[in-house]
Amino acid sequence: MAKKQEAQATEYKGKSRSLKEAAERHKATANNEFFTLDDDGDSAIVRFLYSNEDEIDWFVVHEVEVGGKKRWVQCTEEPDCTCCLKLNKRPSLKLFLQLMQKGKEDVVLTWERGQKFIPQIESLFEQYGDITQHIFEIERKGKKGDQYTKYEIHHVSESPIDPDDLLERQVFLAPDGFIMEKTHEEMEKLLSGNYQHTRVENPVKRDRDTKKDVEVF
Repeated sequence: MAKKQEAQATEYKGKSRSLKEAAERHKATANNEFFTLDDDGDSAIVRFLYSNEDEIDWFVVHEVEVGGKKRWVQCTEEPDCTCCLKLNKRPSLKLFLQLMQKGKEDVVLTWERGQKFIPQIESLFEQYGDITQHIFEIERKGKKGDQYTKYEIHHVSESPIDPDDLLERQVFLAPDGFIMEKTHEEMEKLLSGNYQHTRVENPVKRDRDTKKDVEVF
């Protein structure tokens, strides 16, 4: 994954892996709950929702403003990408890690990370394989507002669980999804402030038998 992402972060040769087929089968959402740790020493017990690194949600994106709010739009990764040309700024490679947090088991949370975090998440797969079958603790190292804040991920325990007892991951990429997939013309409208955004309802719900006495943590 690292070599592929590094190449895509430095060159414009083809698109990233596509979620089009998944987006056609499922609604995507612009509404999203984020995983956060507010201050130095804060920590949380989590379970990541990825069985292998190929499932990781990563995108090459531009940040744009829609209706007064900051949004992500997928870069075309081509030399004529409208956002690249109009914004005069290179896109960013972002990870949007989906997880469940102890105490908030009824919702999928998204942890936004940058390119430098890739080796850290890759190391989890190298050490533990299917990380859905393990419990981890994420700890913040850095005070609120500190741009040099880092996060440590500690292995808590192996914890086998039926995949059906986990929440279903969100589909991020869609025309008006959390990651917006736009044509060149639509990008022009976005950047000129003439784009009409369609609100999409949040589909994140338990896709399992909630009557079962299942302990996720």
